[in-house]
This record gives sequence, C-alpha cells and structure tokens, in this order.
Amino acid sequence: MLKGSINDQNGKYIFIKYEGKKDSTLIKNNSFEFKGGVDSPTSAFISLPNNTDTPWAIGTEFILENSTIFITLHYSTEVKKDKVLEDLHLIDIKGSNSQLAFDNYNEDLIKAFHKEKNDSLKEVNLFRSLNKFLSKNPRLKKSGDELIFRAYKNESYLSTENLEALFELLDTSYQEKKVMQKIELLIQQRKKLGIGKQAPHFKLQKINGEMFNSAQLKADYILIDFWASWCMPCRINHPEMVSFYRTNRGKNFEIVSVSIDKDKKAWQEAVKKDSLDWINVIDTNRVMLKKYFISGIPTSFLIDKNGKILGKNLALFKSNDNKPSVLEILDAKEK
Repeated sequence: MLKGSINDQNGKYIFIKYEGKKDSTLIKNNSFEFKGGVDSPTSAFISLPNNTDTPWAIGTEFILENSTIFITLHYSTEVKKDKVLEDLHLIDIKGSNSQLAFDNYNEDLIKAFHKEKNDSLKEVNLFRSLNKFLSKNPRLKKSGDELIFRAYKNESYLSTENLEALFELLDTSYQEKKVMQKIELLIQQRKKLGIGKQAPHFKLQKINGEMFNSAQLKADYILIDFWASWCMPCRINHPEMVSFYRTNRGKNFEIVSVSIDKDKKAWQEAVKKDSLDWINVIDTNRVMLKKYFISGIPTSFLIDKNGKILGKNLALFKSNDNKPSVLEILDAKEK
C-alpha cells in the first residue's frame, strides 16, 4: 500500500507507473492512496498531469515494494521567460527499505567518490560503494540500472574487471533483460574495442550515394560518431561538434558520422539542418552496431591513422574526468 500527502492538488488525479502498469487515484484533503502489490522491489514513477507550459513530465521516482509506504510530495510552480513551469519533488519517504538502501548508497557515493580528488582512490571507492550496494540488493532492479549508469557515466573509474565482478553479483532473473544485455555488450566492447585495440573497418553509403571505405582515410585522427536523426542527445551534441570541426580540421582531423536511421530522407534532412560538413554515412541495417558492440547512441570512438582506438566517448574541448579530451590529444600531437 502506498499512502501520500501533497499540497495544492485537491480534486485532481495523481498517477503511478511501475512494471508497465499505470494507475490513478483522486487527491482528497491533501492525501491519496494506492493499493496493490509487486513481485519484487521496483522503480515507480508518480506524476501529475501537465497543466502549463512545462516541457517535461511532472513527476518523481522512488522504489516501490510490498510494504506500507508513506511519501510526502511537494508541488511547486515557477515563472521562467514568461512561462509557468511546474515541478513535483519527493520530500520524504518511509516504509521502503529498498529506497533507504539506495539513499544510503548515494550518500556513501557522494562522500567516497564525488568528493574524492585522488583518481586512484576514486576508482577504489566507486567499486567499494557499488560492491556493497549490489551485494546486499542483488534482486533490486535499481541495482542493474545503477550499474549500467555508472559503467557509462564513470567509465574511467570502473575497469572491465571490476565491471564483470559487479555484474556477477546481480540476480539476473530479477533484472530487466535489456539492462543485462547492455552490460554484457559493454563488457564485450571493452574487451574487444578497448584503448589500443583495432577499430573495425567498414564500407557504407555516403550522403551523395557513393560508397565510403573507412580503411582509405588518411587523417591522423578520426572521430567515428554513431547517431540518428531521431536521437535528441545526438542532435544536441551537433552544434559543439560543428564548432570543434571547423576550428580543428586543419590539424589533420576528420569526423565520420555513422547514422543508424532507417529513413534515409530523415537522415539527409538532419545532416543538412545540423550543418554536418564532414563525412556522413548511413548504416540502415545497423551492422556496425554489432561490430562495435553498441547498445545506445550517441557513442563515439577516436582512432588514429592506423585504426588504433585512442578513446571512447571523449569530451571534445575539455574533459570532465581523468580521460583526455579530443582537443588535448590533437594539441599534444602538434607539440
């Protein structure tokens, strides 16, 4: 059972989504209640309908389990650029041991990882925090989600060996199949396409209809970027990529954008609209996704003129972790 309190929403409906299910209930006297059960602790999203110009879903996530859970929500509005934006925050939760475990893990991560300055200690502490959380919560779906998130977000601090060890802690029968597949693909990618490994060559159609052979590229450095016209994070990256390319193309640097679009027209229009002035090819059958063990986009690889991998998902201008940026690698070559 889930019981909750919320301000300023009497007479309105509140919604909850979990495990593909959706339910709603009426808010009365600043309170609401949901009844039901779950097979195992799982992530749930509780939300309100959009009544303003707010472009995002008005809701918040927490961990639902078979117990009596009490949550306190706070609804608020804010005016930005003459638009009223709504927000919903989780102020307090009681009765969910799984949520408590996840909150304790996050507190530990802030102290031991995010605030740590020494890179070696950051790596040790990240593994320790994840190991402790996953060992105690192997069936929690949030555990699998957190492992794949950290594997991408903090790649520099989570070695392949440590990722494999943490993956073994999960009870896969309780985890999302897609998440498990992503982790397995990432492990394979790291083993076969790690730093110093050879990037697979490919022959794909260019935007002008001609065939492109990656083995014929002679640039000292090549950024292979996997994307699609429908991928918003990919499109958001393009202005920075355009700026970087126009500034650094004289350093014998090249970009090859590999689209996985099914719709060639949508691809061509996106290339034109985003001003992608470099080499653009399309992989409608997504063969290269398998060769590069890619489970999500955008994903990029920086290689040298011999096809050797120098980095994956590197920042262009300035690095936010202990990996060098593409600019730092290019500038180091010129010195």
